[in-house]
Amino acid sequence: MAKALSPLDQILQNPNFKPFSGSKALEILKKLENREKKTTYNKGDALKAISSLGLITEDDFIMIYKLQQTICRKCGDCCSKNIPMKISKSQLKEIAKKQNTSYKKIKKEIRARPNQDGTFNIRRKPCPFLENKLCTIYNVRPLTCKSYPANEILEFIKKGENYPKICPIADDLLIKIVEHRVNAENKFREEPNILKEINKNEMRLLSNMPFWEKTNYLNQIKDT
Repeated sequence: MAKALSPLDQILQNPNFKPFSGSKALEILKKLENREKKTTYNKGDALKAISSLGLITEDDFIMIYKLQQTICRKCGDCCSKNIPMKISKSQLKEIAKKQNTSYKKIKKEIRARPNQDGTFNIRRKPCPFLENKLCTIYNVRPLTCKSYPANEILEFIKKGENYPKICPIADDLLIKIVEHRVNAENKFREEPNILKEINKNEMRLLSNMPFWEKTNYLNQIKDT
């Protein structure tokens, strides 16, 4: 009987896996080492876990997607510096209802420009819905906003460019995945028989999804 693979080895040996490396991997390692002064980690596991960031599972994404809502520092940088903001027609109508105005009027006011896929781009900087560093439409904010910076982190892992540097919690989210995987590795050593094999079909980057498929998926995830 073949020996069961540990959680990290399941990821590292997955055919879709590509190692996470480069300057950002080194930054994450240094920040993790600073945290290790309070928490003890197996260094080998930590290095493997950082490399394993080259493949993010759906469970990983859901975890950081929810976490970002609770640790957001409300600095307003993403709303004042990021352009363009992508928004669907239905989302824009929902915002218009929230603002007690018409869809046509708000589309004109915010200068929404149509894309070929039926969505709109808002290129105003800062965001027209930002006031005193706070979002005035937070409960109905577009998917682009809800998924920031988690979705951009996935895009960076996929393409190796455009890391969300203006977001102060982006590194924290990557470190959270690393810590989660290190802890899973420790649990596996203690009780290897309770490990459930990771579904390889779930080991896919959500960034590969078309915009509308991703929209439907993310809308099923409840904010914390």
